[in-house]
Amino acid sequence: MGMSSTSRLPHVPRLSIANLLFFTAVTAAVLSSPIELETSTPVPSMGEAVSSIFFRVMYGAGITGLFLIFWHTARRSLWPLEPGEWLVVAWGGSILLGLFQMTIQSPLNLAHILEHPQIYRVIWVTVILLTASFEGAVAIGARRYPWWSVLIGICAMWRLLWGIGFITMPMHDTLPWAYSFFRYLTRYYFAQYWVGLALLAMALIGDRKCALSRHWLHWLGVALLGITHVVVLAMWLLM
Repeated sequence: MGMSSTSRLPHVPRLSIANLLFFTAVTAAVLSSPIELETSTPVPSMGEAVSSIFFRVMYGAGITGLFLIFWHTARRSLWPLEPGEWLVVAWGGSILLGLFQMTIQSPLNLAHILEHPQIYRVIWVTVILLTASFEGAVAIGARRYPWWSVLIGICAMWRLLWGIGFITMPMHDTLPWAYSFFRYLTRYYFAQYWVGLALLAMALIGDRKCALSRHWLHWLGVALLGITHVVVLAMWLLM
């Protein structure tokens, strides 16, 4: 059973003006970045500009939360982490890996190196597998919170399946199942968001039944995952 109240933590960092200023600076940097950032979904129904702004703001919140968690943990004032904080770690780490990928791809694109699909595929698959491994490690770290750990583990498993899909797709001539496997991944792309919301709801209900109290960094993780999933599904339903 997890901690029953915020007071059991050695120290709970308060949401301060400095935190908000840091979030503003990070978000401004992400918004003004010339790098073409990938959004979490290919659905364009909200409009490309609005969708891009929304996800960039969420990226800024994730990076800010990740920095604050590592900062306070390094000062030994924030450990063990609450379940929502593990979500922030998974979210923020995935964003940084995605930014790393986009940063590498931009100069390669200008040099026309990415015109070779093999090079593009190697970069893409490497980042996907690194992200899946990172999220898998976070899921293990959050194992004291079963529902939350499964939630992060599902994200890692989904990325791993996409990595396998990208690796095997070019080999569909020798692997008869490769094309069907990739087609099913694409067809059921949005299933991950329904499953994620269901697991998040069960985790929150479990906390509620146990009368568990959580602090704001936990709720940041819940908001990042919950709001993003709801928005992506709304965009899909409005197609």
